[in-house]
Amino acid sequence: MRDWTPDELKSIADRLRRARIDAGYDKASDAVRKFGWGYSRYMNYENGERAVPPKQAILFAAAFGVTVDYIYFGKGSVLNKAEG
Repeated sequence: MRDWTPDELKSIADRLRRARIDAGYDKASDAVRKFGWGYSRYMNYENGERAVPPKQAILFAAAFGVTVDYIYFGKGSVLNKAEG
């Protein structure tokens, strides 16, 4: 797995949080419960304290309707969103 800089980890965490909220989970605990993830580990990702491993990024992307490229790099857009 790649070594992320602290700024990159913060950006990933911010995008993960935004994806969760945009998917309709105002609280992280709601998403964690829904998908059966460990709360502490998920919060480490969302707070930028741990790098998100690729397998986990795939699960988060699928759960929140975004691309893995969005989570890691801010590229692409959300999936399954109606055009306004």
